[in-house]
Amino acid sequence: MLELTTHNLRSLGVQVNNERRRLGRGSTDFGNVSRRVPGIAARIAITDVIETPGHSVQFREAAGSDQGRQALLYAAKTLAMTAVDLLTNHEYLKQAKAVFEEDLRKTPRR
Repeated sequence: MLELTTHNLRSLGVQVNNERRRLGRGSTDFGNVSRRVPGIAARIAITDVIETPGHSVQFREAAGSDQGRQALLYAAKTLAMTAVDLLTNHEYLKQAKAVFEEDLRKTPRR
């Protein structure tokens, strides 16, 4: 799914960097969902300032900026494109499920 999402972002003209740039931990409700079904947590920059903390005034301002609104459109389009890919190409979905199952085998249960 990462490859599909990356391809779809690039087809929209978005520069993609799949390297993890931030250290530290975070938590999302999506983490719980991704223990049951395949998923991807793609992050699209809303500002060029990588150090912008989440849940901050700076984040709020970036989200409301032109770059933030454009990132929202890219995210929505990419989600839709990836969903269409998975629904119309059964090999993509089969591969996503296989990767998911392998990841579950490797990850200790808590």
